[in-house]
Amino acid sequence: MQYVVGQSVDIHGFVTSEKFIANCSLSEIEKRLGFHQGRLMQGAAFLVLSGTPSDKDFELRGYSNVADHRFKMPSGLDVKVLKRNVKEAWEEDQTQLIKVVPRQGHNPEISDDIQYPPGHGVPQWKLTSDYKARVVAVYSPNDYVARTPYRRNHS
Repeated sequence: MQYVVGQSVDIHGFVTSEKFIANCSLSEIEKRLGFHQGRLMQGAAFLVLSGTPSDKDFELRGYSNVADHRFKMPSGLDVKVLKRNVKEAWEEDQTQLIKVVPRQGHNPEISDDIQYPPGHGVPQWKLTSDYKARVVAVYSPNDYVARTPYRRNHS
């Protein structure tokens, strides 16, 4: 899909808080989120959620140092309470939830362990149903080489 700044789209999958990637280059974002080196080399789009997901719209997924294919929810946790705490923190912090969409998609020919190595431990959540988001920035391969930091385009 071709993304354009200002475009409204439905998204699902992994999101994080914008503050954990702000002012980072694409190569640094790869490391923080747990994408293999070079995954964002072709560019990426950055999409901010329109609002706060309800409890039924997301799952807890810990931190980016454990990829989804390795994640196991610890036993004995009250997920309802944890989700309530997360939502309260998002609202108190005025968190902008963001999705990074690499131009280079998932490659089924490469193992998940290679494509999704341990990241730097950025909090992450998984949207389980489509959610409205707005494209706030689109980066090209030149931005990877130039180490252009992510900054939201306010247009």
